[in-house]
Amino acid sequence: MNQAEQFSNWLNYLVIACYIYLLVPSRVSRKKTAAVLAAGSSAIFLLNCLLFLRRGQALDATFNVLTIVLPMVLLSLTFAKYRDARTAFSVVAACSIMMGVGIVGEILKNILSPWWEVPLELALHLALLTAIARVFREQFFSILERFRRPWLLLTAVPLLYCKIFDLLVESPGFSPYWGEGAVALLLVICAMMATYVLLLLLFHQLRIQLEQERANQVLMTQVEMMKAQEQAILSSEARIRIYRHDLRHYLQIADEHLRGGRYQEARQIVNDLDEQASKSAAVRCYCKNLTVNAALSVYLRQAEEEGIAVHSALEFPDPLPAEELELAVVLANAAENALHACQKMPVSAQRSIVLSGQVVGDSFLLEVANTYQGQIAIDPKSELPFAEEEEHGIGTKSMLAFARKYGILIDCSAEGGWFVLRLLFQMGER
Repeated sequence: MNQAEQFSNWLNYLVIACYIYLLVPSRVSRKKTAAVLAAGSSAIFLLNCLLFLRRGQALDATFNVLTIVLPMVLLSLTFAKYRDARTAFSVVAACSIMMGVGIVGEILKNILSPWWEVPLELALHLALLTAIARVFREQFFSILERFRRPWLLLTAVPLLYCKIFDLLVESPGFSPYWGEGAVALLLVICAMMATYVLLLLLFHQLRIQLEQERANQVLMTQVEMMKAQEQAILSSEARIRIYRHDLRHYLQIADEHLRGGRYQEARQIVNDLDEQASKSAAVRCYCKNLTVNAALSVYLRQAEEEGIAVHSALEFPDPLPAEELELAVVLANAAENALHACQKMPVSAQRSIVLSGQVVGDSFLLEVANTYQGQIAIDPKSELPFAEEEEHGIGTKSMLAFARKYGILIDCSAEGGWFVLRLLFQMGER
């Protein structure tokens, strides 16, 4: 292997690193990711050179599970945001694309001239890398973030295409880079690229559908909030009518007590009037934001009616750290879960729900706490309790989607008979 071939193969490893850079979300800075990939891919290239010298086999940056794909996957896991099958799929897909372009270069070399192989391959790589960066990358990253489960199975897709390439290229009596063999390889490459595009479109459509379902859930919750608000107003109007009807009698009784010098009894009458007047309020004020207050009223009024102590100290920054309706729905979901936890406790036990919101530096900390009995299992991936029912409020998935949308840190704790849900908003990002 001459120096030109060595340089060409080393360049291929760097191109693979470029594909991985674009297809694998990183948890470190761009500069550090690029440095790790450049150093790591060069080290893998040197490793394969040593194997070439030891075995005398041809060195090629196409597809080899043990010497190329596996080292590249392990290298990517050192900086990857997702240390699971999502990274494996992205790396194997990058290797399959690299292999396909290499085959196209070999075909063009036979048709044109060997001198055209490297420039044409680099031109194809540049076109693909540009398309990935400008058209597909952002959408692909959002799909990786939204879907976690199917990637181990989907990794078989690029592996299968790579194996097909290997079989066609290594088949005895088969001319892979000329005539019908070249046509067959090109068809497989087209099928591979079409498969990737179709998978991307399929996941994109599924993500839109899930977001639409979430929007419908938000709308249904809003309708429930409006109905509860209407019912609260109607109940309050009925109480006010009764209060007005009885007011004259209360005043007459209080006047009789005052005339007779029975001041303690008159004071008790006034206290009764004050209590009835407070119960006649149309909507209890849990916070100053009307939309959030309406959402909380659906569950907190029910909690108070069932003898559950409710304490609210919600103070929101201006502007709000999230869209008003989405924030209201998330808080309503948290209040509903708190209500259900308290309802499972004995009536004789201390049952409480506490809501608080405060600005801490450049952040806004929102907490919803409630008493509970029994065990609460926390999902280590979401930092939230495992859902006991498939459809429970707007659900844990919706809350996680809300957290991802606004970059919120979310966690919870369950100790000492209290469950606490915390949402930390970065106000500078909004």
